[in-house]
Amino acid sequence: MGLGLILKAAQGNVMSCFVCGLDVHRRFCEATVVDWFGSVVESRRLPGDELYLFLSSMNVSLVVVESSSYVYLMYSRLGGMGLVVIVAHPR
Repeated sequence: MGLGLILKAAQGNVMSCFVCGLDVHRRFCEATVVDWFGSVVESRRLPGDELYLFLSSMNVSLVVVESSSYVYLMYSRLGGMGLVVIVAHPR
């Protein structure tokens, strides 16, 4: 998905300059926030229940989640927060 399509998907929402990549596990998530140039802004291991507050506090607008057995729940919750969510193949 190109940047143009991502921005079109978020039409009506103001896109922030931060993107978050998530590696979701049963008890925690590895979250890395980068700017649009790929520079790491913050990287944390978080319990699942703290993830949503973290993303809100970082003003993230786009989240990329590695496909796993937990992806459906994540996709639903993150989309409900108004975030653009991309599910990526683990490779």
